[in-house]
Amino acid sequence: MLFEKKRDDIVSLLLPAIVVERLCACYYLEDYERKKRSHISFLILLTITSAGFLLSLEYHQVNCTLVLHVSMLVINLIASVINLMIEKYNYRKLRESTNLNKSHRGYSLAERFQVSENIRTCLMLKNVVNCVSVFNLLSTVTAAMDNFNLSIFWTNVAATVSNICVLTYGSLTMIIFYLHTEPWRNETRRLLAKVNGHLYY
Repeated sequence: MLFEKKRDDIVSLLLPAIVVERLCACYYLEDYERKKRSHISFLILLTITSAGFLLSLEYHQVNCTLVLHVSMLVINLIASVINLMIEKYNYRKLRESTNLNKSHRGYSLAERFQVSENIRTCLMLKNVVNCVSVFNLLSTVTAAMDNFNLSIFWTNVAATVSNICVLTYGSLTMIIFYLHTEPWRNETRRLLAKVNGHLYY
């Protein structure tokens, strides 16, 4: 049960984590693709894993979990707003980089690529939010039902709906990432071709 809650918390923190990574991409616009800066990914992964574990511990120790559920909704809402701001910022940078007469400085090819990559990621995250926000909200609300004095039947119904929503949320997110990420599509096709090749031998 503890690990199941940890998994749900980590999934709920994925949107803020990706938004933080895109903020870093905007800050290090000049050389983000050239310099790997693996410490950024490491710190983000360490933070969401640690936060997920601490939240799951707290979830099983407090009497009322409504504060935790509302906090997760607020964090994801803030991340969605920041994502929209990043998208607008990068569209402005893209216009500046293509309109050299009005731009105060020249943009390198790497910078223009990074701006395009930031916009693509923001659009992908917006699609994720649009598609799974209902399931995210439903799973949070149904998971919060254990704070109310409900019968066993309704508690079980809420738990079942919550599990279905988390499963749908995770599945839709992966599908959207697949559709919007070319390297992911290429790698998936390569692995499927490899599996099919082994099946015929």
